[in-house]
Amino acid sequence: MNKFKSISLALMAALSMSVPAFAQTDAPVENMVSVSEVAFNDEAHTPEVQYIDYFSGITGKMNSLYGGNSRVFTVTSPSLSYAEVINVELNINVSSGSDPCYLRLESPDGSVGQARITGSTRFSTDIFDGEDPEGTWRIYTTGSSGVSTASASLKVYYNE
Repeated sequence: MNKFKSISLALMAALSMSVPAFAQTDAPVENMVSVSEVAFNDEAHTPEVQYIDYFSGITGKMNSLYGGNSRVFTVTSPSLSYAEVINVELNINVSSGSDPCYLRLESPDGSVGQARITGSTRFSTDIFDGEDPEGTWRIYTTGSSGVSTASASLKVYYNE
């Protein structure tokens, strides 16, 4: 009888651990990305839906030595029709012990953005707003002195 109770308790304990527990919460959802925005046509006062989307890419390690350029990494957009950039986000990870460097981002239209990087950071920029996002974006670093190692992720938001 004791063996039966022991086996039954062990089986119930094992089964209770395998059933997932779900808790209901009213906490707000963060980091949600809107996939559409509603704008109003001034002439007819009728709503128009503008779709906002993005594409993204990452680099490998960008090593710049004594003022030279690192290897150039590219991020290619999907095929887009009648799109324009509305924001660009960069997330940069700098290796510890790296000297400051400049991160350069070139758009398919030929515009170049540059930021001095002294450590890991994340920022967004509007300098490419209104440009056609379709094509190849180029990302690389230029060392100011010494040795710099960094990697980056790029996210280009656009609407069609």
